[in-house]
Amino acid sequence: MAGAQQAEPWTSTIGEVPEVDTGPVSPARSLVRFAPHLLALAYPLNALCFVLTGPHVWWAALLFIVPIFLSVVLDGQSGQETRPPAAQMASWPFDLLLIVLVALQLSNVALLARMMSQTGSVFSFDTLAAMIVVGSSSAYSGIVVAHELIHRPSKLWQSFGRLVLATVLYEHFFTEHVRGHHVRVGTPEDPATARFGESFQRFYLRTVPAQFRSAWRIEAARLGDANMAWYHPRMLRSRVLHGVVAGLGIAFNAKPAVREAASLAIGPQDLSEVITLLP
Repeated sequence: MAGAQQAEPWTSTIGEVPEVDTGPVSPARSLVRFAPHLLALAYPLNALCFVLTGPHVWWAALLFIVPIFLSVVLDGQSGQETRPPAAQMASWPFDLLLIVLVALQLSNVALLARMMSQTGSVFSFDTLAAMIVVGSSSAYSGIVVAHELIHRPSKLWQSFGRLVLATVLYEHFFTEHVRGHHVRVGTPEDPATARFGESFQRFYLRTVPAQFRSAWRIEAARLGDANMAWYHPRMLRSRVLHGVVAGLGIAFNAKPAVREAASLAIGPQDLSEVITLLP
């Protein structure tokens, strides 16, 4: 068409499938392409420094919150990356990164429990900072990692994913997401699918309990009795309750101040459903 401008080669239109790089990848190029993924360590390393140095005075705790909000601003100013990974890139650096992120998440939650047991009051700025710092890390570098791991075919990878989900009291996501959401996605029967025009607040209040109920029904059917009572011993031993029991065991064992660690589950779950709601 006369006067029409030709699109730049690196831009894409809606519905266009990006071209996959199938050529050989040199070690130097692999390093360059992998390096940006190391930014995934920013939140958990910030959280690790926080829990290792706590308890804090209010101004010291504030220093750990600033990088989180700063990263949100920088992310909003960054461009979009639409290129898929090169087909012949080695996968082991990404697998190693996932292992490191799992180890950091488990360490951060355990060290947070230790720090909170040493805090004089749960109603402090340090507690609020913990919910933001460790909660954000658990969402972006915890639940997102677990989401990747539970989709792996290996039972070992799936177990790592379920363990991470248990740290934020969300282990039932393994059952509901894989065996429920992927089967019913986009239908009225799927509790994780937003309704047309539904706000995030209404979606969140509906989807969190609905996903737990769905996981419960799926697990009851797997055990051979869809009408199994909630107090049945087989149901109480089921995988849906594994994360809840593990989380409550952390929250209510030993010193009462450790209970505050359980409240960190709210933030990661909230952010997880934000990702679910976005198109």
